[in-house]
Amino acid sequence: MSNFRLDWNGAQLTAEVRGECREAIREGAEAIATDARRLCPVDSGELKNTIEVATWEKPDAIGAYVKAGGDKLGHVARFVELGTPGTTYRAGKRKGKSRRPIKAKPYLRPSLKRNRTLVQEKFRNRLKQ
Repeated sequence: MSNFRLDWNGAQLTAEVRGECREAIREGAEAIATDARRLCPVDSGELKNTIEVATWEKPDAIGAYVKAGGDKLGHVARFVELGTPGTTYRAGKRKGKSRRPIKAKPYLRPSLKRNRTLVQEKFRNRLKQ
C-alpha cells in the first residue's frame, strides 16, 4: 500500500477567493461610478465630484455601493436622480410653500443598468484566475 497524504488548505483557499471577490466587486462598482460621473447632469459640478464607491464586508458577505452627494449634497442627489412631485409641503401645522416639480435626471440607475453585464464579466474573470 502506498503512502497517501491529502492536505486541506481550506482557510487559505477561502481567504484567496474572498480577496478576489472583494477586488471584483470593487472594480465593478468603480465602473458604475465612472459611468455615473459621465451621465451626471452638471450645474456647478459639485454633485458629480461627490460620486464615490464605498465597500462593506461581513463574515458571510461582501458588497459595494455607489453613492452621490455625501453629507452636504445627499438631498440634491436624490432630487436629481428621482425628481420631486412639486406639491405643497407641510412642516408641522404650518402650510409649506408650493414648489415646482423637479424633473428627474437619472444618472445612478442607468449606470447600473448599462454596466450590469460588465460587472458580472469582471467577477467571472477574477474567479477564473
